[in-house]
Amino acid sequence: MRTHSEMSLEIALDKASSLIRVVALRVHAQSRLGHDEEQFQNNNLCARDPRGVVMQEIMQALIERADSYPLSTEGDPILEAIGLYGPDFSGLDQTLINSPASRMKLSKEIAERKKAKAAEEE
Repeated sequence: MRTHSEMSLEIALDKASSLIRVVALRVHAQSRLGHDEEQFQNNNLCARDPRGVVMQEIMQALIERADSYPLSTEGDPILEAIGLYGPDFSGLDQTLINSPASRMKLSKEIAERKKAKAAEEE
């Protein structure tokens, strides 16, 4: 899922020339301070980098839109194959899922049972 989403992001960024232009324009506009703003920046140790301001604006807008975006596997064969969600482990023993020691103990018990069964068959 992560690899597919990274590839999809790269494809989207390749197609996002208008967004990239706007980001460059916003960074440029933010970096061109007026006289009063420049004085404030020089006296304010907490002043923010223009790129940081623009990235915060963009991230806020993207996250707001992403929160209401309806996810679907329709029309995406890779996403249809891998699914949007991981497998459901609700019916499984959670101690085995969360504890490597419990899994090792169970695997040893299973191996001993197999040995005993093989010895009985001989």
